Amino acid sequence: MSEKSDKKLLILGMGSEILMDDGVGSRLANKLREENLPQGFHVETSNIGGLELLEIIRDYDQLIILDGMRGGSKVGDLYFFSPENYRETLHLSTKHDASFLNALKVGEQLGYNLPRNIDIVGIEVEEDRCFGECFSYKLEERINYIYNELKKLVFAKLICRCEKN
Repeated sequence: MSEKSDKKLLILGMGSEILMDDGVGSRLANKLREENLPQGFHVETSNIGGLELLEIIRDYDQLIILDGMRGGSKVGDLYFFSPENYRETLHLSTKHDASFLNALKVGEQLGYNLPRNIDIVGIEVEEDRCFGECFSYKLEERINYIYNELKKLVFAKLICRCEKN
């Protein structure tokens, strides 16, 4: 099977792992990488957004993005978005590059084969501007809950994929 035909679902964790809660998406993605994911499920991490994401996400059928955000809720709360109801997260919105939604539009105009199904999971964070390789206390308290919820989402995608075949 060629690499392109094998690219079914990408789990993309966003954030810098040296900026405390900022790295929540990357750390959760790396933990998911350790699971026994089926063929066609891939995991990547990135600490940059904007147009560079197009090269990472192109040629996948489905995309799940994990990113920290400040939505004004309780630390560790999860938000689920699609491009249609998207709210800003830490790395998909940028003042220095195209936003994620604008990058998708550019990719479409360039004829990129972009994912047809995109899920964005925002994770409420507390501290995303201080150097540190540990989560804030409040996020650390909820990280197992968050991880288990993400596993449910990922494995629901597996079930949907199997039912379509």
